[in-house]
Amino acid sequence: LILTAFILLDLVHQTTSHPSGNQEQSFATGLPRTQAAKRDTTDNVKPLGAAMAHAMEDADRGFLPSDPPPMTWVVKALGSRGLQVEHLRAHTEEAVSISRAQVLPLTASSAGGSAAETSLVLKRVDLRVESFKSESHRDRTRKSYAVEAQVYASLSDRFRELAPIPGFWGFDERNGSCAILLDRVSHKTHRQYPELGRGHAHSALSWLAHFHAQFLGHEQGHLCTSAELWDVGGYWSLDKRKDTSRDIQENCVKLQAAFAHEEGMSACKELGVNLQEMAESLHEKAAKNQGEAGRTLLHGDFKAGNIFFASSDSFEATVVDFQWSGWGTGASDVVYLLATSLYAAPSCHCIARSGHCFGD
Repeated sequence: LILTAFILLDLVHQTTSHPSGNQEQSFATGLPRTQAAKRDTTDNVKPLGAAMAHAMEDADRGFLPSDPPPMTWVVKALGSRGLQVEHLRAHTEEAVSISRAQVLPLTASSAGGSAAETSLVLKRVDLRVESFKSESHRDRTRKSYAVEAQVYASLSDRFRELAPIPGFWGFDERNGSCAILLDRVSHKTHRQYPELGRGHAHSALSWLAHFHAQFLGHEQGHLCTSAELWDVGGYWSLDKRKDTSRDIQENCVKLQAAFAHEEGMSACKELGVNLQEMAESLHEKAAKNQGEAGRTLLHGDFKAGNIFFASSDSFEATVVDFQWSGWGTGASDVVYLLATSLYAAPSCHCIARSGHCFGD
């Protein structure tokens, strides 16, 4: 119930913040759902120094004016893993900036020229800006980037074959900002969907099953120390949302007003009252179950916006964004996907109303 309430409250925030409904983007990887026009790649290949200057110039016009993309660090991170960069191109026209964070696609060319290009994405956040609600909010964001980097860095090549994720190149924290450098999931071979039909949902759940099985029953040290992951996985776990949990009742009233035309919303006010009263006790009960046999590593934000599907008939899923990974019951990730991402076909009853099938 707490998970569902927070998801609904987030929906209210998105609706009131972006009423036009056309700003849907995949923040995790920097790929808009409708791809931006590409610049001519031949004209846009610049020597390293010029590419850095170009990226800094664009940064000065928009995101992080006092802190341009750490291009020197990017080159060093690639070089430390055997990729010697001759040219580095920043695709600023495809960058996605949301509040205090940005995802910037890059292309690195080695001595082999255009035939030896590596597509990358630089995900970074400025921790110095004043838009954080509190110091705890700032600290939570800082840790989330460190958690994501640790998960990428720790997973074996064998695991990547079972549950594909982008390749990891490095993590950097300095001057009040954090940056993660990853392989880019190609829009030429993969697609995203705001809602998942039957085939894509099955593929997503198959990925999740392999992910959970890898860590099922293992102690935290199997991946890394407890200090490097969340004690309780999940974006909406109450221990991470103390600063907003006291507003549950008020926000449920706003939710009811924003979606008054939707069936069943008349009960939202009462739901808010009950959740406000029961949030702490439900959280404590959930925490007591963490030591049971179903305990595993959670993705923590397992929704359509963080899943790419192969354009081929296989629908193979590649998953990104591990900022909220931590320990818990695997069903939490499953419920999160069901609540946020499934498409209910007109010929089938809605899961929330009937518990029946989805798709056809």
